[in-house]
Amino acid sequence: MTSIGKYKIKDIQKKNPLFSAIRATVETAFYANNVEKIETIAEAYALAKET
Repeated sequence: MTSIGKYKIKDIQKKNPLFSAIRATVETAFYANNVEKIETIAEAYALAKET
């Protein structure tokens, strides 16, 4: 499976099939092991700062 790293603003539209709700739901299963529970805003900022 491949993915696109960046989208042009004009491509981000409701009618674009790449952004369908069904696709998002299906892809969630592939990313489920990357999910962490974040308890505080400070923790979220700290994690964001690391990347």
